[in-house]
Amino acid sequence: MKITIMSEVFHQALGDVVRAVSTRTPMPVLTGVHLVATDEGLTLVGSDSDLIITRELPAEAGRLDVEQPGAIVLPARYLAEIVKKLSGPIHLQLIDDTTADIRCGEIKTKLKGFPSDDYPKLPVMEESETLQLDASQWMEMLKQTVFAVSKSEAKPVLTGVHISMGEGRLKSVATDSHRLAYRETMIDQQIDRSCIVPYQAIGELIKLWDGKTDVVEVAMNEHHIHCRLGETSLYSRLIDGKYPNVSGLIPEGSETLVKMETKQLLKGVDRACLFAGEWKNHNVYITIHEGRMKLSSAATQLGNIEESQRIMEIEGTEEMKMTLDGKYLMEALRSVKEETVTLQFGGIMKPVVIRPEGNAAHLQLISPVRAY
Repeated sequence: MKITIMSEVFHQALGDVVRAVSTRTPMPVLTGVHLVATDEGLTLVGSDSDLIITRELPAEAGRLDVEQPGAIVLPARYLAEIVKKLSGPIHLQLIDDTTADIRCGEIKTKLKGFPSDDYPKLPVMEESETLQLDASQWMEMLKQTVFAVSKSEAKPVLTGVHISMGEGRLKSVATDSHRLAYRETMIDQQIDRSCIVPYQAIGELIKLWDGKTDVVEVAMNEHHIHCRLGETSLYSRLIDGKYPNVSGLIPEGSETLVKMETKQLLKGVDRACLFAGEWKNHNVYITIHEGRMKLSSAATQLGNIEESQRIMEIEGTEEMKMTLDGKYLMEALRSVKEETVTLQFGGIMKPVVIRPEGNAAHLQLISPVRAY
């Protein structure tokens, strides 16, 4: 293996793949980045066995020149730090199957790693059922749901986002049993598949995308999902198990339905949360009375806060009290892009349904806290 690559190109590519590398692994080879050079270009792979990120760099004059194909696994941390501190063309050549000679100007270094054959193979995907999605739209769907996953390992299936395709629809659902986030969109392809993707993988996918491509290609098999964003790919091991049927959790009717300005309500809840920290559930008290919504919270040793906001529209019972987890309510409201939002109250101890006005494809549900 013998290549010449510009330092900024190498640094950026390493920055993507090292996100998947773990320093705590029973397999020492997974602490490294797998470099594979062919006549077509250079492929970098980082993995912790559950998450894999790859970056393909095509051979291109002035950016990457492959003089001799080959492969090696080099320590991710040290390789990234070395490249970060270099500027200009980097010449990388293998001395043997575990050692690389790296040169840049007057700087010379040798880095020991692992044989390429020791590195695990990439998962084999069925590319015939690859789904092409609008990247911006899908990333928005994931952002609007991933925050609602469970942070507890008691129920592993709830630590991931349930993604399902069928009947021309793509759905994204997350719940921790106290709240639920739901988003769907129409798709052209008729594919019937579903899977549970770990929230860590969803978070990394969103960071990798960052507006870089218009299209994301998605394929999945029994054990993995593969998302391709141009030159960058993410593979994730799926969570085993059956995701609960959440459709029955969503109330159909309501006692009170109010319409509020999204940003104003979010700011009010944010202020109320200042005094809600001493409570396990960040208690924010909501009172509806005479066409206004009062938001309040109190801390025993600090004091309290309350404010009143005008309700734009109200249907049903005009008097109501409820306590919600302020942190959950803030995250739900942050996911809403529309200017106005409706809150559907089914009763004092029934879940609140939050919907952006005019967008039936997006829903947030929060269970109340026992406080009143």
